[in-house]
Amino acid sequence: MTRVVDTVVVDDDELEAYLRPRDDGPELPTDGVPYLPCSVDVLLRMVDQAPVGASDVFVDVGAGVGRAATLVHLLTGAAVIGLEVQPALVRAARDLAAGLHLSRVSFFEGDAIELAGHIALGSVFFLYCPFSGDRLTTMLACIEPIARTRAIRVSCVDLPLPPCSWLTRDPQLSGDLTIYRSTLREQPGLGEPVFDQEPKDRTVEQSGVVCDQRGVMHEGDARDGQIEVGLRASRPT
Repeated sequence: MTRVVDTVVVDDDELEAYLRPRDDGPELPTDGVPYLPCSVDVLLRMVDQAPVGASDVFVDVGAGVGRAATLVHLLTGAAVIGLEVQPALVRAARDLAAGLHLSRVSFFEGDAIELAGHIALGSVFFLYCPFSGDRLTTMLACIEPIARTRAIRVSCVDLPLPPCSWLTRDPQLSGDLTIYRSTLREQPGLGEPVFDQEPKDRTVEQSGVVCDQRGVMHEGDARDGQIEVGLRASRPT
């Protein structure tokens, strides 16, 4: 059977293949959490409560095979960037996005601690227990500069965040879904504006990924040279 999701025709057998549990590879850090698919119910509540809209850039930290990131895009139209450390899961996620012809959904291989802070356009960061402890604290410190340029939301499933002075928990939510909202004001000198009049001639490189000043992410490829596989958000009107 096939079904139509936001004008995309989805074959049930193909979709089921992406929903099956996947074995974790040796690239998973010792303090990382094995791949577990997030329930659709939680994703629907998160999209509604965060909320996530077409103007957002949704960052899935620990994207797995890409099912959550893909669904969020189909539901909202938001641009999506998935971060995943396991190469086999990244390949599966990219295959899923390519099969559905989703040009605004991209997946990057690497440690989220090294990559998350370079996604300058991220507005909603989603964490379904990718890690905890020191790694979680480090990742939050990496995305704090982004919160100094715009309001961001950090949506967590079964993952309470450590005390963080620049995030406040949404008191209206309880249970498995928690949403934190940034409280930092935009201050000159603390973060460059996301949209300059002209793009600066500068890039930030980390683990083979390049994010230019407009937030367009690129990934180096030994066969094809430097190729763009990322997202460019629309300039606000």
